[in-house]
Amino acid sequence: SFFRTIKHQAYTPMTAELRHRVTTNDKEKSPHTTKIKMTVEPDYTRVSRDDVDDPEAANDFPSSFHGDRNNKSSSKSSPLARRLTRSYTLRKRMNTAGFVGAFLLAAFLVSTELGRRRGHLQGGAGAFLGSSTVPPDPAVATAATNGLNAMAAVGRKINIATWNIAAINNNPFEYWITYKENPQYEELMINVEKFLEQPGDEDIPVDQVFTPDMFKKLDARMTRVGWQSVQSYWDNDFSKRKIISGFMKDPVLGSKRLASMPDRITNTINVEGSPEPVCRPTVINMYGGDLDTTEMWWNAWEKFMFNDPLKIKTKEGVEDLIPYAMLKPIQKSKYPDITEQEEKDSLPLQTLCGAIFDAILVHMMNTVSDPEVWQPLKRTMVDQLNKMKVPHT
Repeated sequence: SFFRTIKHQAYTPMTAELRHRVTTNDKEKSPHTTKIKMTVEPDYTRVSRDDVDDPEAANDFPSSFHGDRNNKSSSKSSPLARRLTRSYTLRKRMNTAGFVGAFLLAAFLVSTELGRRRGHLQGGAGAFLGSSTVPPDPAVATAATNGLNAMAAVGRKINIATWNIAAINNNPFEYWITYKENPQYEELMINVEKFLEQPGDEDIPVDQVFTPDMFKKLDARMTRVGWQSVQSYWDNDFSKRKIISGFMKDPVLGSKRLASMPDRITNTINVEGSPEPVCRPTVINMYGGDLDTTEMWWNAWEKFMFNDPLKIKTKEGVEDLIPYAMLKPIQKSKYPDITEQEEKDSLPLQTLCGAIFDAILVHMMNTVSDPEVWQPLKRTMVDQLNKMKVPHT
């Protein structure tokens, strides 16, 4: 049989001499030694297939038992190649992976081409800053209009779930957008990043930006409306801080909300009876006034915070409120990092920190760029991205 042939060709039996002592019934019990020569197979010695002497017997081996002798390159092939030729499962998995990869590549190419033809690849905020906007696909617009008209004609209603796909606030610099038509935007953003990440010698004390004269006027304004003076905070702490490492990047200041809280309330204020909101003079909203210098900024900021009342709709009706009166105390129960004394002084203290914050922003923009460059750029972004947010989305 096949297996006997394999055993015969692949193994060489060993011959053993066994001697047995036979005891006869002879009373003399004389020993007789009988030599028995027998062939046994207690164990085997492996030999390679190449040691078989009979060439014809070699043909009895299945091909999977040995490589192709005529293929000299088989011994030089890689382990992966030898495994591929023998493993059906591996070949099947690689074929499946190849099909899936080809399908994904084809889907990507088709999607890219459709996006190019329909103008979707030109989308994003940067699309609204160029000379023209991306026009809608006429076929899609017509089909959508016809479908909605047909539904309305038979009295059907449509339930829509939507989400905010635009910036939640009115800060034109909140996101780094693509603005290919104006390379000055990219340059400005890179310079701002360097100023914040590697300020070097530009990391100057706060009192060189928000000057002692500005603080004196601010503290007088706050005490005039009945708030506690924050002179000690200024003298012992904030005036000595560095504008970037000591203020803008201070995590504790952030967790106390001393700069973010006044910005949240006064950044953009909706005024009753006016289609346009009123914005605090700062870099990070839609404020359109000149911010050429910190002195110009301070005059506008002080007037905004303490002079002009705004018609604000409240639960009690429409009230005339000056922005400083809209600020709320910062509670330690909600923001535990703030101290008890800071909680008591939180109204004037957050006003001071908000003023320092805005002053640093104006100083930074006028340091990394020219006011004649960044302010027109900001106004363009505000007009196209902020004021036209709803029509564009």
